[in-house]
Amino acid sequence: SMPGNINSCLEVDAKVFKGQYCLMYVVIVPKGKEAIKTAGDLHADTLQRLGALSPPEVLGMISKLSVQSPIRMGVCVPSSCSPGDVSTGLGSLVNQNLDLGNFNIMFFPGLCQTNDLPELLDRDYAVFGVVACFGLVVIIGTVLDLLLRFFGQAYLPELLLQIFQGFSLYTVVTKIFRVTPNKDRLGCINGIRFLSMSWVIIGHTYLSITSFSPFLANPTIILEFFDRFWMRLVTNATPSVDSFFLIGATLLAYITLKELGKQQQDGRSNCGSSIMFWVLFYVHRYLRLTGVYAMSIALTISLGKFLIQGPIGHSKVEAEGCAEAWYTNLLYINNFNTAMEKPICMGHTWYMANDMQMFIISPPLIYLMHRM
Repeated sequence: SMPGNINSCLEVDAKVFKGQYCLMYVVIVPKGKEAIKTAGDLHADTLQRLGALSPPEVLGMISKLSVQSPIRMGVCVPSSCSPGDVSTGLGSLVNQNLDLGNFNIMFFPGLCQTNDLPELLDRDYAVFGVVACFGLVVIIGTVLDLLLRFFGQAYLPELLLQIFQGFSLYTVVTKIFRVTPNKDRLGCINGIRFLSMSWVIIGHTYLSITSFSPFLANPTIILEFFDRFWMRLVTNATPSVDSFFLIGATLLAYITLKELGKQQQDGRSNCGSSIMFWVLFYVHRYLRLTGVYAMSIALTISLGKFLIQGPIGHSKVEAEGCAEAWYTNLLYINNFNTAMEKPICMGHTWYMANDMQMFIISPPLIYLMHRM
């Protein structure tokens, strides 16, 4: 891969135009075959498309490398050029001057950027205002909490004080790091969670080389590296996410069955059959997850476009995707966009959609377990 010098490119200012850095994906395909349309397609189904179009010998190696570690090239063009102009121009230039027989080199624009700062929109000011309000509430809550705990001073009514204490950094951090034995907790879950998290982190760290790889002087080493026996633990790390489904299902069943059992002991005749119980079952889950989730999406839309640094600036693409597809995330249906035909917002949150969908269909199974 050849990233070029993005800083030198973005420093160009010819008055009429500015320097624009474009990261291009390079793919070799047989002549006459249907072209891959976008860089999103390249990531979505490169393995199927290029596996079927694999040229022989040297060209075959290049195609194989484009699957394992995308071949990318940085180019500097005038800001007046669109990504499509750059792709068409490079393709024509290379294919007219380089004879590859029955194959063509195709260029797909990944991300083009200039040094112009993104425009602040009304929605951005709204998000920053909400964040400022939250920050103010956290400061007030922390100060009131510390005054109450260490000086015994309560300046607000008890109910209002409890609300502010819920935003206290002192209280929240203390709860997070508190380790106290509890007979009602499933201690083994923590061990499974630690091993699963470690496996997921290690797997994503190494597998990111193939998906969003850094620029490598000799990408062929990746093919040799992943052929090693012990790397099978890393390359097969993706099923480790299933263990989180196991943890979530175990805790959900344990807590819900415990609550149903408590209601039964209290002598409630409609134990488990109350519509209100299951309505609150869903409402509590949705509100507990969606508030923080929505704030994360809002920050991605507003701050993401300001966090682009270097040739691989995925944050702009992420921000644009969230601006269009945020509602699919809040409805927990974003995982159905498997072909990436529509904009994607925070692709890693596919797990939350899956988890919510399995949560929705869980009550009949839990109720049957309770009645058995």
